[in-house]
Order: sequence, then C-alpha cells, then structure tokens
Amino acid sequence: MRALSLTGAGQLPVRRPMSALFGRIMSALERRRALHELTRLDDHMLSDIGISRSDIRRVVDGIRY
Repeated sequence: MRALSLTGAGQLPVRRPMSALFGRIMSALERRRALHELTRLDDHMLSDIGISRSDIRRVVDGIRY
C-alpha cells in the first residue's frame, strides 16, 4: 500500500477543492457583510450613493439592471 504524500503531485487533488471552498466561503461572508452594512443605511444615505433600498440585494450580488 502506498503512503499518501502531502507535498508534490498528491497535493493538488486536495488543495484545489479546499481552496475553491475557502474562496466561496469568503465571498459569501463578504456579501453578507455588504448586505448588512447597506441595509443599516437610511434611504437618504442610500440615495447619496445612487441606490434605493430595493436595489441592495442586486447591488451586493453584482447583478446589473
């Protein structure tokens, strides 16, 4: 039976999915924080930055309209 290597070629199959998972988690946390921060602003402040309350989710998700 061959021992598993933690370096070299044996690293890619584990590292790539873990890196992708970490990236998705960080993106979700950043979106959640942005959503929280924007929903705390009053309507006047949102207007100053050019969005309305109903636009918050689309802006955070990066959807163009």
